[in-house]
Order: sequence, then structure tokens, then C-alpha cells
Amino acid sequence: MTGELMTSARIRRRLRPAGLQGIAAAGVVLLALAACGSDGGQAGNGTRTVTKTVAPSSATDPGAAPTALTGSWAAHPGQADEVQKKLIAKGYECTKHSDTAADLRLCSKSATYKARDQFEHDRVIGSSIRFLSDSKGTVLLANLQSSEAGRDDPLDEMAGAVLPPSDAAVFSADGATLIWGSVKNGTNTVLKVKGWESTTRYTPEYKPIAMTKEQALPLLQGAKLNCHFTSATAVDNLQGLDCTDPRLKNNDFLDAGDASVSIPDDGRGIDGIGAVVELDYNADLDGTRIRPVGPLLSKAAAALRDPGIKGAVDWAKRHFDGVAHSAYVGQWLVSTELHEGASFKVRITGEQPNLGIVDEGADDRADPSSTD
Repeated sequence: MTGELMTSARIRRRLRPAGLQGIAAAGVVLLALAACGSDGGQAGNGTRTVTKTVAPSSATDPGAAPTALTGSWAAHPGQADEVQKKLIAKGYECTKHSDTAADLRLCSKSATYKARDQFEHDRVIGSSIRFLSDSKGTVLLANLQSSEAGRDDPLDEMAGAVLPPSDAAVFSADGATLIWGSVKNGTNTVLKVKGWESTTRYTPEYKPIAMTKEQALPLLQGAKLNCHFTSATAVDNLQGLDCTDPRLKNNDFLDAGDASVSIPDDGRGIDGIGAVVELDYNADLDGTRIRPVGPLLSKAAAALRDPGIKGAVDWAKRHFDGVAHSAYVGQWLVSTELHEGASFKVRITGEQPNLGIVDEGADDRADPSSTD
């Protein structure tokens, strides 16, 4: 995606560029895997509950019926399927999270805008919607994201798939008062059904990595990576490990850039894995230039001995094609992003409670002064 991946504030039609959930700086390639599946038990001294691992599924294979979400919202049976059908018809690709206690889906697409002159790069704008539904298929919560502020078409398109026509028209006109529920704008665009309480909390199934950064170090070194402990990893500015592959130094594909892998661990066990690649500003971001980063990601993922991470990395590598993608792969939220200035990012993170939406108790009305 062009620029830092971010969601668009509709009131001002503009946003301050910001990394998804504040991870990594601009001009890097990022692969951040934050809620990692494993065959083991607790990670380090953490206290997360270990749940069974469910195989990755597509949105066309809904699997077991969810049962956990209840509330006072009006039932709209089959709405999730309707939303997906509308978005697929508009060119979106849809996948489903492996959590069997809820119906959690993601639909995304990207479009390439050609440079207007020799002083610009081609821009790839990626858009995605993650939406949560109850056991009857009623959509309860949606998190809309677009990689370019000020371009409202993707947001209108995604919101229009969820909202009734009258509310969709209000949304497109920058209105914040909906019959269906509420819209909140800021660093993201959030839709919440009427009846979703501030105390309602959905936490996806999550199975952590049963390994610490100290335990991972010899495995990463065995993969011929040079690693060091740091208080601020290159990926997400957290405690952990940063590693490089000396064989990638000064390779032509990097165009004088650099590549590293990050293993975040604040002392409670590994929270994920990430890779950062910074290319020369004038590098072309075609699939050929991106793909050599794949072996670096695979080495780090293999060292953690986690099949879920390996599957997520494999999916990302298959989508090193020069455009933006995002999907659920098992319990992972995976995205590839193109960035202005010839950078590429891949993120693989565990889904957050309530789709990462914070300040649940706050007023849902849009704040006209917000430019976050």
C-alpha cells in the first residue's frame, strides 16, 4: 500500500500517516506476526489461555456455527454472507478467521494508480474491511481501512455493503447519525450495530508461541542469521531480537537497502515475528524485486518451529506480486503493503480484541477535530 497503512477519517477526508497499530516506521518492509500459534502451552511466563488450533479456512467455508456473541441488537440472519457477496462482486477477496466461537471475516482489494509524471511513483491503494457477526450472521462490528487518506471510494464501497441504503447515503455524505448503529472516525473507521454495548468484548481464539527470545536465539543463529537483543526492535519498537542475514548485504535486489528480522518479546514470551526491508528510494517494487525477501522470512519462521507461523509466511510469500493483499490465515491477520518511496511491508499479526477498536466506552459520534 502507498504510505503507511491507515484507516481514513471521513470528517476531514485526511489523516496523519500512521502504521497499522503503530508498528514500524515508513519506508520499510514489515512482516509482523503478533499472536502466534503453537503446539506448546504457555509462552514464557505469560498467562494467556491456550486454545485448540483450527485449520485455516476461507470465507466460503463457514465451519462450525459460532455461539458466543449475544446482545440486544436486531437480528439480520445471513447478513454476513450478503456483505461478502456484495464485496466479492466488486472485486474483493474474502477469508475467514479460524475462531470457531464467532464469524469473523476479512474482505480486501487493491487498485493501482499510475504516476502522473516522472517525479511520482505508481501508487497501490489497498482497502479492507474486517467484520464480526453473531451465530445468525448479523454483522455487529466492522473495522474499515484504506491506505490513502482523502480517497473515499473504498470506504463508501465497504460501508455500503454493511449499511442499509439510507444509512449508506448518510455515511457517504460524511454524516455520523445512522439508524443501523453508529460510525466512529479517527485513526480508523468503525461501524457498530445498535445494541453493541461498551462492555461487550470479543476476544478471538489465540494460541501463543511456547518460546522466549532467549530460546529462539540459538535456533536463529543456526539458520545463519546474525542476531542481537534490543530494547526497540526494528519492526515495532519493542524489546526482543533483531536479526540480519549477511548474505543479503549488498545484493542487487536490495539496491543498497537493508533487511532484518525482528522477534518481539518483552519478557513474557515471543509475541510474534517480523521482517523489515528498506530499499533504495528509486527501486521498482515489482514482484521480482520483492520475492528474494521470502527466504529471510522463512528462515526466521522455521526457527520458531510453529506451523501456524509457517503457513502465514507461506501465504504472504505467494502474494509478493507488487500489489496489496490482506487475509485471515488461520488465527493470523496477514497483509502486504506497498509504500511510497519504494518500500514493501508484510504484516502478520494476531487479531485484537474487538478488532483492535479501543475506547469502547467513548462517545461514538465523530470528532470533527480528529486528524489522527
